[in-house]
Amino acid sequence: MDDSEFSQGPKAQQLKDLEERRLSTMKNVIKSSLGLLANNTVIASISSLKMERLPASGVQRRSMSSLLNKNHGAILKSVLLQSFIR
Repeated sequence: MDDSEFSQGPKAQQLKDLEERRLSTMKNVIKSSLGLLANNTVIASISSLKMERLPASGVQRRSMSSLLNKNHGAILKSVLLQSFIR
């Protein structure tokens, strides 16, 4: 079995499914925490950064940090940023 076969095997699919469920759960946490103020653009940005495995730039981190802090305080911001941006 070569690497390409393994990357598409059942274990890879399980990992992908787990990541998708985790991301969906975190998006729901953001939406419920921010209520009607939830910003779909920020949620989409977080999703694309996570799914594409792209490192977030300092500007993106500060922008997301500012939005979360403004809408729901430092505790939520800290938890969400630690979860999404590493």
